[in-house]
This record gives sequence, structure tokens and C-alpha cells, in this order.
Amino acid sequence: MRKENEQPLIQIIDDSSTNIMLLQGILEEKGLQSEIFMNAEDGLAFLKDNTPDLIVLDIMMPKMDGYSFLEEMQKMEGKSEIPVIIVSAKTEDDDIKKAKVLGAVEYITKPLRIESFIQKIESLIHIHS
Repeated sequence: MRKENEQPLIQIIDDSSTNIMLLQGILEEKGLQSEIFMNAEDGLAFLKDNTPDLIVLDIMMPKMDGYSFLEEMQKMEGKSEIPVIIVSAKTEDDDIKKAKVLGAVEYITKPLRIESFIQKIESLIHIHS
């Protein structure tokens, strides 16, 4: 976690460069720094040595999907407490339940409602900072 005067660090994992640019732009506007990853494998590698304040995660990605990322993250010492927000086009109740069972604290469906996304991030960073 960050020191008192450091900016919160948000880890973004999404295979869509369009989504990453949108999410990163929203976070930068709010003065938040982000680390971006185009796949879950690289996101997990980053987690081994880093503890972001929050993770924004897509579900549908090639090779390792967001569910597998959550499962692996839960096995990592000291990482299960990091709040995860899912941002996904998957809108079925079963998808949302599965993500929450695996540790996601929020599930936002696409298309993204920016104000709602910002509110969720601010409440989670405030709670977990």
C-alpha cells in the first residue's frame, strides 16, 4: 500500500486498448496513477512485487480470463485484501455472482457509466487507504 502522501495506484487489466485508454484517462483526470496490463498473466506478475490500492479487471481476455486472475490473486499472500472492480460486458447474474465469490468487491457492466465508476473507485480508495 502507499505512503500517506503518495497518489493511489490503480492496476488496470484489460485486453482492449480502447478500454484501457478510457479507464486511464478517467483515473488521470482524478489525479490517480495507474499501471496498465493487456493480459492477466502480466497483471499477476506485477502483483507478485507490488500492492496496488485497487485493481480494475476485465473478465473476457485471451489465455487467462478475469476469473482465473481472481483465483490466482486469492492464493497470493497479502493480495486478497486488494479491492477489485470488474468492468465487463458480461451481464448475466451468474457472471456477477461468480466474480463476487472469487473476491471482486464491485461489478460494473459495459457500457461504462463514468460517474458511477468514479464514485465506486473513490469510495473504495477512501475505505482502503
